[in-house]
Amino acid sequence: MLKIYVNLFRENAELLIEQMQKHGVALIYNEKSVVWLNDHITHIKYEFPEDTIDKLVMIFGSFLGECIRFNHGGEWIVMHNQWSIGFTKEFYVFPFYKVSKHFDSDHESILEFYRRIPMVIRDKTTSRRKTNTKILIQL
Repeated sequence: MLKIYVNLFRENAELLIEQMQKHGVALIYNEKSVVWLNDHITHIKYEFPEDTIDKLVMIFGSFLGECIRFNHGGEWIVMHNQWSIGFTKEFYVFPFYKVSKHFDSDHESILEFYRRIPMVIRDKTTSRRKTNTKILIQL
């Protein structure tokens, strides 16, 4: 059952790439595309009704999650009843939650979130070697 959802997330991400290509926007799974996504959400967030935003959160969260997976590692997992990208049993991030927060707030940035991931991975890997403490991160 989980694999069905993971495949759906990957299909959503590919759908966004295909649709934006039709509009002259070349997206791939990299930071430059996360910059575009961050700016795009900022520009469109007040233009749609809530039910449309929920669908956009699914598509954009899928794309953000795939960007994270491709560039920072990790796998799609369910953690605390939410889909996340898990790096270890102690460290995971929530791309759908972060995209949703970006739609809800003028102070949220998925780009800052994305850029912090490698630093947090490095810090948590280093601190995990020092202590064996379980860590929950919701960037």
